Amino acid sequence: MNHLALRQKFVREQVKEFSLPCSQKIPNVILQDSWCVFDAESKSWESRFLVHSDEKLFVFHTPYDSHAIEELELQSIVDIQVSGSRKTSLSDMTVIKPPCNKKMMKNSFIYINMKKCCLWLSCGSLDIALSWYQHLQENRKRNTLRDSKQLCIPANIRIDPETVVLGSVIGSGAAATVYQGTWYKTKVAVKQLLDQVDRSEEECFFDEMNILQNLHHPNIVTLFGGYVNSARKPSIVFEFATRGSLTNVLYDPLLDITNAMKLRFLVQTAQALSYLHSFKPPIIHRDLKPANILVSTQQAFHLHSKFC
Repeated sequence: MNHLALRQKFVREQVKEFSLPCSQKIPNVILQDSWCVFDAESKSWESRFLVHSDEKLFVFHTPYDSHAIEELELQSIVDIQVSGSRKTSLSDMTVIKPPCNKKMMKNSFIYINMKKCCLWLSCGSLDIALSWYQHLQENRKRNTLRDSKQLCIPANIRIDPETVVLGSVIGSGAAATVYQGTWYKTKVAVKQLLDQVDRSEEECFFDEMNILQNLHHPNIVTLFGGYVNSARKPSIVFEFATRGSLTNVLYDPLLDITNAMKLRFLVQTAQALSYLHSFKPPIIHRDLKPANILVSTQQAFHLHSKFC
């Protein structure tokens, strides 16, 4: 192992052990290493410290800096190539090559082509270069997939995931989990799609979101919007029902449910269904039961769950 590779190994272990300032403020750090980065303006190689998170690539002057020189979005990566003694030579790469001396020709290189710029990285270890190449490719694909799901949410109801804070679980089903949460200090319910659901369940989830945005009735749950988080999980944000489901209300021993209240349950549910069936073609609820009727007060009931 040459001097540069030993230094990089030391820096990586030091960062992992002591949690240096630059990584303290960056969530979900995957890799961090010292690299030689080609500066296109000065046409020279400069020593830089790079931090790879699940969404961005941060470039620092040193591992001890608290502010990055650049923050590059992984989703803007168009292409990544790697070269090294055991893979390809620098001359084999079909991209514009920066100048490098004979000593650097023994190094390994990563070329990152982005939508608005390109980045050349050089280090003395092919193993390090391949590790970065693999993780950059994986996270680039993950972010691209998340963006494709994000596009399934209409722009007018798309919510920034950073504005939603999840709390405790208040319900769960075969395809989704419902959390109590807050959105801009407003108490909300967040329905999050589970991992490993089949394609039809995912399509139904987005269909429900698209249908709900066009429904405006006092007895149908109000949709605030939707988002896809960094883990690629789609979520629907809607109004929070303080009393939970009708099932909870009916079986609450502390509540005295009168016949007049039961009649109100039936009338408001029928009014909501009549509204849904007035569309052309009619909207069918598909899963009508007390667990899917939400109660905000003893006077107000809201249909929720699957629509098609």
